[in-house]
Amino acid sequence: MTPAQPLTRCYEISPHAQIDDLAARIHGLARLAFGTYPGVLSPLEAHRAWYVRRPGMDRDLSMGILCEGQLVASTFVTVAPMRLGGQEMPVGIVDTVMSHPGHRRQGLARWALSASVDEMRARGLAASLLYTVEDSMPARFYESLGYVVHMPVRYYRAPRPARPTGEAAPRRARPEESGAIMRFLNDALAEHDGYIPLDEPLWRWRHRERPAALPAATWVLEGDTGYAGCVTICRAPIVAPDGGQVACHVLTDLAVAPGADPSPTIAGLLGAVPGGCEARALSAECEGAVNGVLEGLGFAAATREVAMVLPLDGEARGALHRAPAHWYALAESVIGV
Repeated sequence: MTPAQPLTRCYEISPHAQIDDLAARIHGLARLAFGTYPGVLSPLEAHRAWYVRRPGMDRDLSMGILCEGQLVASTFVTVAPMRLGGQEMPVGIVDTVMSHPGHRRQGLARWALSASVDEMRARGLAASLLYTVEDSMPARFYESLGYVVHMPVRYYRAPRPARPTGEAAPRRARPEESGAIMRFLNDALAEHDGYIPLDEPLWRWRHRERPAALPAATWVLEGDTGYAGCVTICRAPIVAPDGGQVACHVLTDLAVAPGADPSPTIAGLLGAVPGGCEARALSAECEGAVNGVLEGLGFAAATREVAMVLPLDGEARGALHRAPAHWYALAESVIGV
């Protein structure tokens, strides 16, 4: 049951589809809500204009709360096919749950997210997934709505990743290779729960349509029979612990060909990380081999995020009883890139 409207002020809830000038309003709210939140992307207006065009972003499931015409709380819901418990199912990915600092403790986030969950259940989605900081106030809030911790994820930082000598050198992928790289990633990450299979719209949004302020390049390492590994490196301003900004190179879609040795492959791929600023990466707790390589190359876990899942049907409830052997951490929902 969706919570009743708060009585202390005149609030109204509305799907994002009915909110005018959404990107600008979201940017203004995010700047206030996340401007000093360590580890996330520093609020950029161009980023919000890009992010609301994310494939699968559902403006009828995403909710905003307005007070006298001002957006004071919001949550995004992206619908995508995702592996959970070893099988693909329709999942509502929740992120950017936020409230205006002057309107907190009114139950607005609970109202918005509960309304989104009601709509996801009515739509017939199997589950909802979100990421948050482990053992935090938001994590306890999500638990109160029925979300359960499913997979801890390490948020790695490396001031200067080590560059081992003697490893094969990666090369920058060419534009005409996008189809081959999508096929490689879908094959390499096929057994990873939490993974959204790549298609042309998602690839185009992540790579060709991204804002100039967040440049990204994909690098591949050649093997004897094709690609041995792949990584995308995005330069982005990240909120620092002191509330300022730090320039980072964020690693996404780090993948190793099935059967390949992850140690030399990942070490070789990290040779593409430019100097001049620190690198950041996400990796699930269950990825022992990958984590060992990253830590051997100078990465250390700064914080721990958790993937939390709310099962909406019996299939998803059964999936939560099967511990994943591999997990793909979704950087666009954790960091924003």
